[in-house]
Amino acid sequence: ALIGAGSVITKNVPDYAAVWGNPARFQYWICKCAAKMNFDESEKFSCSCDENFKLNRKSNIVTKCP
Repeated sequence: ALIGAGSVITKNVPDYAAVWGNPARFQYWICKCAAKMNFDESEKFSCSCDENFKLNRKSNIVTKCP
């Protein structure tokens, strides 16, 4: 997760989430290389650093694919 400086965290922050504000709010998904993730209708994202991710929209969780 990426948490902005001075943010007030009031609940758990999911893996790969970028949050900031007071209270901290979800902004977007972010790869470990700091690239912003944009998921398509297939809910998959391939980063330029060769990492692959999948978004479960129902549970709002991003997982790394093998």
